[in-house]
Amino acid sequence: MARAQQLASFFGALGMVGHAGAGQAQESGGTVLQPSSRWVLDYAETHCRLVRVFGEGRDQVTLVLEQYKPSDEVSLTLVGEPLERFGRRDEVDMRFGPLHSEGRSTPFKTGTFGPPRSTALIFGGVDFDPAAPDPAAPGEDEAAAMPEVEDRLPQLQPATGAQIEWLTIGSGRRAVRLQVGAMGDVFTALNQCSTDLLRHWGLDADRHRTLTRMAHPENFPEVARAIQRFYPDAALRAGEQARLEVRMIIEADGSISDCSIAEATSAEYIESPACREFSRRARFAPALDAEGQPMKSYYSTGVVYEMGR
Repeated sequence: MARAQQLASFFGALGMVGHAGAGQAQESGGTVLQPSSRWVLDYAETHCRLVRVFGEGRDQVTLVLEQYKPSDEVSLTLVGEPLERFGRRDEVDMRFGPLHSEGRSTPFKTGTFGPPRSTALIFGGVDFDPAAPDPAAPGEDEAAAMPEVEDRLPQLQPATGAQIEWLTIGSGRRAVRLQVGAMGDVFTALNQCSTDLLRHWGLDADRHRTLTRMAHPENFPEVARAIQRFYPDAALRAGEQARLEVRMIIEADGSISDCSIAEATSAEYIESPACREFSRRARFAPALDAEGQPMKSYYSTGVVYEMGR
């Protein structure tokens, strides 16, 4: 069944996540926004995206959670006029409570989200592990070291999501709290959607659930340096920044049979050489199944273009 045809089945499940109740309240140190829409799942060709709106009018904030592969992390985007003041700061406080007692992060603050193209605060690799509350920012150098090799298909933990009640973002005494409510069903929906991406790519999703090693490039720093040397002149002149997601199909012999790039943020001038450089330079160790045998799988990573880095 095509991914577009499966969209309706997820709306029914997400209807149980929570009810809309638009409104806002002022608390000491910040504004509290209630949901003004239900969660809506975009079951797209390249990604899974969950969207919910909080507040109304000029106080409205849109929360976007995205995954481009099965993962125990999400990319998080916040769009709205109440957040513009935080975009001018180098560092903000962003945490899910009461799961995380603290957590500071640097947003990829000059990104755009759309259409329509709106300035957004964008955080990549948000980790919901209570023991590691700080979400990694996309501005961090993802190519600085060899990526950690997974020995299982990573997914979000619904039991952890069920502990969440709110999301706060702020700096100093200014803060905005989104009353997101328990997110166990949200995590379940994202897991189902992202696992189905594997089937869409022509991979065996059931076999991936029991794999003993994910596919990974053995010379990642070399490939990353080659990609980092390139920043399109037109993008530099326009001051454009972007976050891209690169996805490859890795055959059982370690060869790359397909590579595609999806825009995690809107990009007009940036055309990444990531697929070319991975195809030219990368040496992949293939994924291993439950018996330790090489299997066809995938590899996905983020590429960040940020001025001044």
